[in-house]
Amino acid sequence: MIAEHHPDLLAQFVPQAYQPEEIDQYRNFGYEDVIWTLYRYGDDATSVVREARNRTPSAITMPVSMADAGLLVAVREATAVPVYIHTVNDPGTVACLLAAGAAGIYSDDVGNTDAAALRDAPQNCPRKDGS
Repeated sequence: MIAEHHPDLLAQFVPQAYQPEEIDQYRNFGYEDVIWTLYRYGDDATSVVREARNRTPSAITMPVSMADAGLLVAVREATAVPVYIHTVNDPGTVACLLAAGAAGIYSDDVGNTDAAALRDAPQNCPRKDGS
């Protein structure tokens, strides 16, 4: 409806695609930037990387659990697509994810800490054994 009735506003919106084919659909509507969110798609690294390479979303966003399971690193190593993680409210976890290559974080509240301080916070990374 926005593309049809208000094409002059398209640049002000960044739609979020839940499935890879939606990235193409949004672009066909005229949206230049499209974020692909993975929480409804799944965490199969081979499939995510393949679709990211084929459809080149402007960014990918995933939950912390997928990032912790290795998907953040897999996507960052295989593509140039920026990866954002949601929802992270612990400054140490933010520091860990940024150090692992996240382009940014979605958060409800990480206190009054500025972005530079978050990058330098003591890291609170999950251990490989899941604890």
